[in-house]
Amino acid sequence: QYYTKGLERGDYYLDGQELPGMWGGKGSRMLGLSGEVTQNDYFALCDNQHPQTGEQLTPRMKDNRRVGYDFTLSAPKSVSALYELTGDERILSVFHDAVDNLMRDAETEMKTRLRANGANEDAVTGNMTWARFTHFTARPVDGLPDPHLHSHVFVFNVTHDGKEWKAGQFGDLKRDAPNLEAKFDAWLSHGLNALGYGTERRGLSFEIAGVDQA
Repeated sequence: QYYTKGLERGDYYLDGQELPGMWGGKGSRMLGLSGEVTQNDYFALCDNQHPQTGEQLTPRMKDNRRVGYDFTLSAPKSVSALYELTGDERILSVFHDAVDNLMRDAETEMKTRLRANGANEDAVTGNMTWARFTHFTARPVDGLPDPHLHSHVFVFNVTHDGKEWKAGQFGDLKRDAPNLEAKFDAWLSHGLNALGYGTERRGLSFEIAGVDQA
């Protein structure tokens, strides 16, 4: 959908309200992927194919296989509004740094299932293959989009165990989602503080100090 509905710039994504997808993760580099995401490479991975050779990646090829997982990381509302109102590109840079730091941290916990020689356990692989898509607005209400800086980081269901590509085990990462979100908030708030933007705790997250709800 990122290359069909999303990139048609229909009722959700408006002109100038999205950036090119970017590859990330050690797995991407192992597959020869870097820089901007292209449709051919993205679709190849969706179809469980090596983007360079076209060969099948993971051994199992079921019709109902899980293609991947969407990690959605969002800036607090005041950060989204501040970025739209000021055009301070440093805010976007700090946001992307926080996203990338979070994903690299999650990558160290990436696992796959080992079943060889009677084994049935999860083993850490430490590599992921993801595509990061950043958007600036939420779905419009009554035709008006709302500022909403967020990234969809689509992690493909592949990881290399040192011998071959296999499906990943995401259970522990899903379980640790609250901890990962807290780390993301910490990186983002520290980055904004370094730019001179004060922050204050609100609920489980934070907002820019001095920006009230109205």
